[in-house]
Amino acid sequence: MTRAALIASLWLVSSSCTRTEQAAPTPPTTAGPATPAGAGAADLTPVKLASYVPGSSCNLVHDGEALYWLIQSMAEETGKTARADSTGACGWALDCPRTRGSVMRVAVGGGPEEVVARTSEWPWELSADATTLSWIGYCSSALWTVEKSGGTPRKLGPEGLQILDHALEPGRVLVADRSSATKGIHAIDRATGAAQVVAGRGVEASLIGTLGQRVVWAQVGDANATVYASARPDERVPLGEIRGRPMHVVPVDGGLLVQTTAAIVRISEAGAPVELTALSDYGDRGSLATAAGQVYWAGGRAGTLGRLDRDGVRREAQVGGEPCGVAVDAEHVYWLDRGRKAVMRAPLRVFE
Repeated sequence: MTRAALIASLWLVSSSCTRTEQAAPTPPTTAGPATPAGAGAADLTPVKLASYVPGSSCNLVHDGEALYWLIQSMAEETGKTARADSTGACGWALDCPRTRGSVMRVAVGGGPEEVVARTSEWPWELSADATTLSWIGYCSSALWTVEKSGGTPRKLGPEGLQILDHALEPGRVLVADRSSATKGIHAIDRATGAAQVVAGRGVEASLIGTLGQRVVWAQVGDANATVYASARPDERVPLGEIRGRPMHVVPVDGGLLVQTTAAIVRISEAGAPVELTALSDYGDRGSLATAAGQVYWAGGRAGTLGRLDRDGVRREAQVGGEPCGVAVDAEHVYWLDRGRKAVMRAPLRVFE
């Protein structure tokens, strides 16, 4: 959900960090109208909708009308011989005075890409609700939000929290704080900005989400993570273990779908977590998506998109490039592509 994705997003900060792109990917076309039913195989060619910067956060958000994503960059050198480094909540050093970021948008049908907001630091872990977009600023370790219509981002929550995970809920935002003094899962009131611990007090926890009145979170070990549910700050009800580290979570009816570095897991109100399918260990995979009971994910350097059907059948589509985060609707699958440096789209028929 966070640590592996953040570490991977920092790979490209240094010019000495490089990636090997896929050889001879399927060439993208320019954006066009949706593929008509019954069209031929040529209509399955991936379409480029907008530009994307490799090394940026790989969360792609779809709200029915537009796609949103983050761009991370470094400002040009100012001629000074030295810059002070700052250290974020993960302990990784980054030249924070030079970090920049943008929240981007493009219509799902194609068109000009737009800047929704600009930030003065490294943004990651984008999420959205009906009206707002939220993300974490690496250097400030703070939660930032802006209206979808655009504007100046504002910080949400009290000073002192070192936030690494977050989940938007009506009236509040859940965040995982891993600072030495205030470790645990906090709830930030959207109206007042006040925060209080609601689960995992004193624990270095990875936030997963909520089930009913309980907050679900995990403690990550060397290979597995133990999942807990808490209705009170000091309660810890173990639900079971999951393989890998939590990377991205999607709420579904009756539970939560969790994408880890090793698998896709379903966590429900009753019973232990259930592993639905194994995944290659691709820490920078990015966002998971669901539609019509089917689950979609990105295959990274394998150049594939994956889908798990309702009947448990697993399908893969070879699309080339390096997909690292997906979104989906009734007609298309969308993804961020590090290989093509683009936001891409293809009809769902690529899986057939």
